[in-house]
Amino acid sequence: MNEAPPAEAGAAPPAPGKKREWFHRGVLRSGLIAIAVIVARPTPMCLLVGWGIVAVGCAIHLWARGCLRINREVTTSGPYRWVRNPFYFGAGLIDLGICVTANQPWLTVPYFVIWFLTHRATIRREEATLRGLFGPALDDFRARVPMLIPWKGPVSGLRPSQPFSWQNPSVAEGREFSRIARAFAEPLLVYVLHDAIFHPFVALSLGSPVLALGVPGLAAMFAVERALLFRVRWGKRLVPAFAHSVPAQFVALAAVVVPACTMSILPIGRPVTAVRVGVALCAAVLLYAALMPRSLRTSAAAQRVLAGLACVAVGTLAMEPWLGLLGFAWFSVLAIDAAGRSADAPAAQSPAHPWLGRFVVAVIVVAAAAAALHKVA
Repeated sequence: MNEAPPAEAGAAPPAPGKKREWFHRGVLRSGLIAIAVIVARPTPMCLLVGWGIVAVGCAIHLWARGCLRINREVTTSGPYRWVRNPFYFGAGLIDLGICVTANQPWLTVPYFVIWFLTHRATIRREEATLRGLFGPALDDFRARVPMLIPWKGPVSGLRPSQPFSWQNPSVAEGREFSRIARAFAEPLLVYVLHDAIFHPFVALSLGSPVLALGVPGLAAMFAVERALLFRVRWGKRLVPAFAHSVPAQFVALAAVVVPACTMSILPIGRPVTAVRVGVALCAAVLLYAALMPRSLRTSAAAQRVLAGLACVAVGTLAMEPWLGLLGFAWFSVLAIDAAGRSADAPAAQSPAHPWLGRFVVAVIVVAAAAAALHKVA
């Protein structure tokens, strides 16, 4: 989400030709990440809390995107009832999630002072442009709705505008989802880079959380982000057509499941918590497969998502989460490419084989049974 969103409330960005400010808001997050990597004291709990805050920011950003009608009206629906600039408010929450992950309270206050001053200057320029388009309607909106902090709660009695819609071009084009994937990767990037730079012998030792979860997790997130960006923005196909064939998918699935099942059966002690988490993931994927709507059961993209979730489940059971995450990354790329092919040519979309989904579910059951056989530490 480093890319600047469109001007808030319904207008395009300010007219070209204006001098670009010396300290653009687009560099703020990059600078925050660089400083956070150096000064952070990250812990797993800080990372989880940071991700939670990032999730709220991404949801607000997506909500605002689905309500915005650029150059058509002053948008007053959805999050615009709470704050005039929900894009910036959501982006601020994402930045707060990065600060929480860094676990350095002194970093948060000066950063958000700079953040507020930079965004206030940007908003003033944008609203000057919007006033020329919407006149009194914008003045009434500005007088009643806060600029950045929703301290009033939802404001009632505003002039109505179109509500959120998944068919809104700003959402339907899909670019927002690549930004979401990148936003979730950024706190993990701070965590992994800090440990790799300042504690390399611990972070890069075999079995360390950074090496087992952090690096493959980053690889999976950035693979999804790049896949969405290439497929949605530039319309490029991500993999050759043969990668969607049944034999190719079978080989990819076997490359994760066979080693995972083998390691699960080995007489190696494993923490009870890890086995419980793995079994819970298996149960969740089984439930997903059982409750999947009929329309999704024949969807090539949905079946590849199911295969990716299966990889995560069996990788967790085998105490080799990196294996599951890499499998998830590959099948996510296949799912994005399959969805793009379906949109390009619905009659010639990637093949969906109903039996493949049932095979994936059977593999998960076998892996869960194998994990139950090994000795639990």
